[in-house]
Amino acid sequence: HILALAKRLRQRGVEATIVTSFPGPDVIEGVPVDRIDRLRLPVVPIALSPGLVGMVRRRLEAGRYDMVHVHCSIVAPLGT
Repeated sequence: HILALAKRLRQRGVEATIVTSFPGPDVIEGVPVDRIDRLRLPVVPIALSPGLVGMVRRRLEAGRYDMVHVHCSIVAPLGT
């Protein structure tokens, strides 16, 4: 549903970008994906790193986003 939201926003002229720690391509169906490469758990690709919060903060600051929509939980600590 994150991809669907980003695509819908881009159709309306918003420069939506997905920021995630999950591995994969840099662009999905025309939507740019900023992938944060950090240490992941061996069974599921959930990022686990002491510097993760700081890295996310720096990425968001560098991106100079006007708005951020986050999905945050134990299984999606970066709002994937």
